[in-house]
Amino acid sequence: MIIAPNAVQLGDIILKRLDKRSRARNAHTLVTYMKKSGLVDYNKFNEGELRVVITEKGRERLTRSDFRDLKILTPEIWDGRWRLVLFDIAESNRKIRDALRGKLKALGFYKLQKSAWAYPYSCNYEMEIIRQVYRISSRDIVVAEVNQIDREIELKEYFKIDT
Repeated sequence: MIIAPNAVQLGDIILKRLDKRSRARNAHTLVTYMKKSGLVDYNKFNEGELRVVITEKGRERLTRSDFRDLKILTPEIWDGRWRLVLFDIAESNRKIRDALRGKLKALGFYKLQKSAWAYPYSCNYEMEIIRQVYRISSRDIVVAEVNQIDREIELKEYFKIDT
């Protein structure tokens, strides 16, 4: 359930239909599978209590899962600031550079130049997930907030922002 957050809803439906003993057995099977896969580690305590801790491998899997479903929340009111994503990724890492461009486009960013993209809403969390998944250092990709930008009219039209 930790690895696939949407599975919690499905898991709840299935587990509710099972009796208490079956639910415990199924939960134990899931945790055992996740431990064998190296996604979690656990310790048993008195009275059957189990403390489950996600491992580094589990965190990476969770980050990749978040990455697939990544969306930037749009507040009702725009704060008037633009977020610029600027990157300088070497030719030797062309696949990563092209994948980054594709992800920015999929998220709805506006391409100002080949390695300069704009977005009107906060996206720091999402950019951190992208950095982790693509293993891009903060030296190679920069996120900046600005109050003014050339081509603002063009950007407002693209993002359908009323002035």
